[in-house]
Amino acid sequence: MKVLTTTYSLKVKELGPFGVTHLITHKTTLEQFACKTIVKRKLVNDGDIEDICREVQIMHHLASQPNIVELKSVYKYKHVIHLVMELCTGSELFYRITAKQYYFERAAALLLRTIVQIVHTCHSIGVIHRDVKLENFLFLNKDKNSPLKLIDFDLSFFTSKADADGNGTIDYKEFITATLNLNRIDKEEHLYIAFQYFDKDNNRFITVEELEHGLKEYNTHDGRDINEILSEVDANNTDCDGPHGMNDMTLMTMKLKDGNHEHGGMKGAQSKE
Repeated sequence: MKVLTTTYSLKVKELGPFGVTHLITHKTTLEQFACKTIVKRKLVNDGDIEDICREVQIMHHLASQPNIVELKSVYKYKHVIHLVMELCTGSELFYRITAKQYYFERAAALLLRTIVQIVHTCHSIGVIHRDVKLENFLFLNKDKNSPLKLIDFDLSFFTSKADADGNGTIDYKEFITATLNLNRIDKEEHLYIAFQYFDKDNNRFITVEELEHGLKEYNTHDGRDINEILSEVDANNTDCDGPHGMNDMTLMTMKLKDGNHEHGGMKGAQSKE
């Protein structure tokens, strides 16, 4: 406790079954954090201790994810464990919904999309939260457009998706594999959004005319022959003037990127006034 109290001033914020949550303030910078203090004598069996260790490991594993509350540091002492975390000053999602009373369809859809994306992020890198509820989503601040954060990972565990050897922990190789898989998913989602932009008639194919129009609209066409690019990436071996699907889009993106590097970089998209 000595190191923590030397650096931070503490104020009790909330009582829990295994300890207390403090609002702590750095004595030099005045930056505030939440501190979850766990009393070891209240951990009555080995399972409770394993849960705390796993919670810490999972929060380190999820570090840098924008919609996951961040674990800043851990202080371990003889009788207590302190988990210093990012402070969320906004309310629980549950209270914001009840205060607002109703949401328009678009706002509700955006909120639900954020929740699903947060859960998807956890699952994609091998973490099951196991306690997803409105009370476990906090807003970072009180602003109307505040980021939403998922908290409370004490019931969470790793899945076999990331834990390849099934030993209950994620080693470096398993972490890199899971992270690369998440990056691949993100890239595929961005490619699909780009594909939808070019696919003006929503028929799941892009014609040469649609591609040329889209590239010229944002001034990203470097002057090379589009048909030449398409003929090199035509995954379906169709005529280059014919429609092109998602596989072609992936290869074409790589080709355009390489070509623009050779020509001094891609031109920035011009804003349409």
